[in-house]
Amino acid sequence: MATNPIHGAVENAIRGGTALTAGDIRALREKSSRAITAFKAVFWIALAVFNLLIWVELPIARSLLVALLILAPGVGIIVPMLGIRRQQGLLALLEDASSAPKERRADEPARAYIGQVRKEGRRFVKAEAQVLEEKRNSAAS
Repeated sequence: MATNPIHGAVENAIRGGTALTAGDIRALREKSSRAITAFKAVFWIALAVFNLLIWVELPIARSLLVALLILAPGVGIIVPMLGIRRQQGLLALLEDASSAPKERRADEPARAYIGQVRKEGRRFVKAEAQVLEEKRNSAAS
């Protein structure tokens, strides 16, 4: 069962009978990097809004001003912090695995996947190793 989009992509590739290509992995890494950049932008925008609310006399109700002053730092700190942490976790799953999964202990679809990755000449990423290991453990049970 996929716990995140990276594991989901690997499971779909195994079920579909085709390995993720180096381009697919590069695209997933780029997507996570762009998301991190977007979360950093949210932080800086919220900081700018907070400073604007503090230093510029705006013609809005005082209660709304206080609500925005409370909301801006919360949105500017909590949302990016959680989002960046999640995306960094996804990027960690896309790092090269220290060792390749063992082909002899895998089921047939997993063996085909391992063979395709080796044929492509790229290293396994951690997410692939985790999903293949999980499939092997669930098959052994």
